[in-house]
Amino acid sequence: MNNVLYRDYRTLVDVLEDKKCINEKGVTFIENEDYEKFVSYEDLYKNARRVLYILQSKNIKPGSELVFQIDDNESFVTLFWACILGGIIPVPITVGTIDEHRLKLFKIWKILNSPYLAIDSNSYIKIESFGNKNNFDEVVHNWSDKIVFLNELENLSEFGEVAEIIEDDIALIQFSSGSTGDPKGVVVTHKNLVVNTSAVNKALEIEDNDCALSWMPLTHDMGLIGVHIASFVAGIQQYIMPTGLFVRRPTLWMRKVSEHRATQLYSPNFGYKHYLTFFKPEQESGLDLSCVRFISNGAEPISVDLCYEFLQSLAQYGLKKNTILPSYGLAEGTIGVCLAKVGKEIVPIYLDRRSLDVGDTIKEIEADDINALSFVFIGHSIDNCFVRITDDKNNIFDDNKIGHIQIRGDNVTSRYYNNKKATSNAITKDGWLDTGDLGFMREGKLVITGRAKDIIFVNGQNFYPHDIERVAEKIDEIDLGKIAVCGIFNQEKRKEEIVAFVLFKKSEEKFIPLLLELKALIGSQLGLELASVIPVKKMPKTTSGKVQRFKLAQWYQNGEYDSVREKIEKLVLKEIKNNGQEIQEGNNERYDENESKKLEEMLLNICRKFEGFEHIGVDDNFFKVGVESLALTQFHSKIEELYPGMVEMADVFDNPSIRKVAKLISIKKLAALKYEKSEFIKQEFNQIDEIQNVIDEMETGNISMDKALEKLKLI
Repeated sequence: MNNVLYRDYRTLVDVLEDKKCINEKGVTFIENEDYEKFVSYEDLYKNARRVLYILQSKNIKPGSELVFQIDDNESFVTLFWACILGGIIPVPITVGTIDEHRLKLFKIWKILNSPYLAIDSNSYIKIESFGNKNNFDEVVHNWSDKIVFLNELENLSEFGEVAEIIEDDIALIQFSSGSTGDPKGVVVTHKNLVVNTSAVNKALEIEDNDCALSWMPLTHDMGLIGVHIASFVAGIQQYIMPTGLFVRRPTLWMRKVSEHRATQLYSPNFGYKHYLTFFKPEQESGLDLSCVRFISNGAEPISVDLCYEFLQSLAQYGLKKNTILPSYGLAEGTIGVCLAKVGKEIVPIYLDRRSLDVGDTIKEIEADDINALSFVFIGHSIDNCFVRITDDKNNIFDDNKIGHIQIRGDNVTSRYYNNKKATSNAITKDGWLDTGDLGFMREGKLVITGRAKDIIFVNGQNFYPHDIERVAEKIDEIDLGKIAVCGIFNQEKRKEEIVAFVLFKKSEEKFIPLLLELKALIGSQLGLELASVIPVKKMPKTTSGKVQRFKLAQWYQNGEYDSVREKIEKLVLKEIKNNGQEIQEGNNERYDENESKKLEEMLLNICRKFEGFEHIGVDDNFFKVGVESLALTQFHSKIEELYPGMVEMADVFDNPSIRKVAKLISIKKLAALKYEKSEFIKQEFNQIDEIQNVIDEMETGNISMDKALEKLKLI
């Protein structure tokens, strides 16, 4: 086994200094099927030192926070290590392509002490516009000397000065992918990171010839810590694929695994399901997956059936049936808490759903029993991390009893950043952190059975019901306490779905416009699909007035809302059909008729190839008809192939119909032609500026697309 795993690192700076002469291994950034870029650990160290010089020239001091709004993986990684070397605290956040992401950025900004922002110029324009329109203009005004634009970090030569770092210094702050209403930043120290990644590497039996490949986002703790940092600590080769590339071309995942002989992979349920959706055996004859030692499965509840289907589908290519490795971790535990044994097959357990409350002793039943729910033995806790199961008062339970999962160890955070209340709520008087998850132990092995806290898992990300409810309350007819959102696992589709319950006492027919408005709002603001929206005459509440979401979810799963749901679905289809006809008949504002028609027909044909788009019309709002953000990403990918750089993903969210997207493309094409003409006849640059000003006005929402089209035609 690689002895480097057991070196006495005290900080991540020690890791960097130890690897700075390795030039045969490093990070390969997979940009597409045909283009990759290898950066050795030696070059990564040098590049990070150069970027650090720029950060220090901007007077960014040790202890200052640098918020990441970065899509490009190489830029992200280089800037991350520059921060580590300089004692600057990186704060990775999902790039703000929708309003809720942008709102989260501003809320996090207010939590930080001395923050700076790393971002590209195009994203900055949209973030700035959002801030000015949503009462964050004071923050935006103070950004003038707080911005690090990515183009400033190119073609550098000078080296920055490495800071003096100790093990208890903050290495990074992890804000989960969930709450925007009250974001909590987990403090992760250098000690947390080196202890936990070394323990994970030991448990995974990492050796010199191992090779990691991941599509997980670097803003996610599994992508950043579980894959990138842990691989760096081990000094092994790693490959990073953009998450968007995996979403657009999921089968490329296993092709790259086969090509590079990757031995360790990482994916939650979402990844397996998405891959299988596009997997066609006749197109994968050249695959050889015999190299894979394990695929770490975590980040969301593990579906036993989905794991079996994935393994069985790829067995013909050499993927062994003992490769999927159940794992459990959370940001508060740095990344890893419990892992199954490498090389062992998944061990399922089937429990009676009626005995899964805190304090219940589990009841094992047959898999085909109507009350059976499947769970998985995760495994033992890793080195330097301890796990216990307790009741509501922190009394320790024996084996086979459902309780709260609590953890303690050198990998566990000591606090939430600038949030004493959240810290005191999470950490017990005797120093254990309550994870918010439920489960039981058997002979030292952990089984996760549920969540005490309300979290919804969608496509590998966490969302909080109260955030979705808060957005819904923007609708006049939905007041505080009149909506409850739940995550409910769909056994047939093998994924968690979002179901909303709305207090509504009128007829189902009158409920439909509200339902469509709600689905459109949640889709456009959060990029989420509501699988069902159920009208209820009464909300179940506690004596203190808190909505009991678990009861609504339980009633839904028991089929008590089936008849209402079926009636609602029929009424929705009827409403969409009628509404589509009215729009078509009333749409007389035609522009460039032939061009528009061709574009709409082409986009319609593209759309209908994706799940959820099959019956869509040109004027149907993507979110009202329930198109998932995943399908929209695939749609955008096709547009990008045809019209490179013209339409961003955020544009699809802002213009959620085929006709609107077609109109946007027409405007961008006209602008491009005007640019070419201006340059060809060598007109003054003020005309080019005029064209750009029109586009900027449209993209920031100051003028409509129709007005933009009019202005462009006059230039």
